[in-house]
Amino acid sequence: MEGKIDNFLNLYYDAPESMIVNWKIYCPNLDIKQFLGVLASSQKRKSDMKNRKPTISSHLRDVIEKCSVVIDIKADHMNYNKLTATNTTATVQMLNSKLVIKNGFLQTSGGSIGFNAEISPSGKNFAFGSNAQVKSVDIASFLRSFNNFGIKSFTPNNIRGRLSSNANVTGLMNSNGELITNSTHGSLNFTVTQGALIKFEPIMKVGKYAFPFRDVENITFSDLSGDFKLRGEMVDVNKLTISSSVLNLDAKGVYSFGRGTNLALTIPLRNSKDDAKLSKAEREAVREKGIILRLVAYDDNGKMKIKRGKKEKEK
Repeated sequence: MEGKIDNFLNLYYDAPESMIVNWKIYCPNLDIKQFLGVLASSQKRKSDMKNRKPTISSHLRDVIEKCSVVIDIKADHMNYNKLTATNTTATVQMLNSKLVIKNGFLQTSGGSIGFNAEISPSGKNFAFGSNAQVKSVDIASFLRSFNNFGIKSFTPNNIRGRLSSNANVTGLMNSNGELITNSTHGSLNFTVTQGALIKFEPIMKVGKYAFPFRDVENITFSDLSGDFKLRGEMVDVNKLTISSSVLNLDAKGVYSFGRGTNLALTIPLRNSKDDAKLSKAEREAVREKGIILRLVAYDDNGKMKIKRGKKEKEK
């Protein structure tokens, strides 16, 4: 590591909040949770210092707390819970017990992630805000890295393919750096290419009802994309499009990690087995030809059920 502080003597006594520490750090291996430890200990020091008499040492600590620390960091390998990454770079600013991460970049799960984020203590937890751009990661590996984001209705074993996504979210992490389930709010859109759905229960239930003679346990798809709004336990599904070897499906409504799922499903009955051979424009032109089945996936005492009809209006 190497670093410098400009105008140190001029700012030390009169304006420590204007002092900027420029710091470059290279790590062969980096554990992100160590940064959370720095934030937590910084908060504790501030609380302890309030009741102590000023000393040279305490004044130096006070200056360190008030100044801005800008870190250009590079790591060959990075770990965060189950996520492992390589070629990690970021500019990290430490200010008032808050981490501000800019121009973050890492390679993981066969793809890459670019991101900006802010992390700060919030009681016993840590509040975070982030916008991220995920490019062509292996979706099963990526979901495992984040404990499937708390989703219980399917596992990473149910899906294959390459995921690209844009997300702008806020939420909470515990002291171990793990995402607190149902704390996330924000927006998310995604696409999956070269994909497959393997024994995905909601689709299997629809398929059993609508397509009893098609293989709904092993589905390959030419398009899987969605546009979601996250609000804790509830997810507003603005758009979910599946174009597959077994069926085409469009969904819109509310999905809940707990109770309250109410999704409208639009399913053309025509066989889409050969749609992958068509161009995107041709697929869109024939997508809703023929008879269309309209169903609702809804919550019934904690279990997802399927019925005919349209989505119930939200209360």
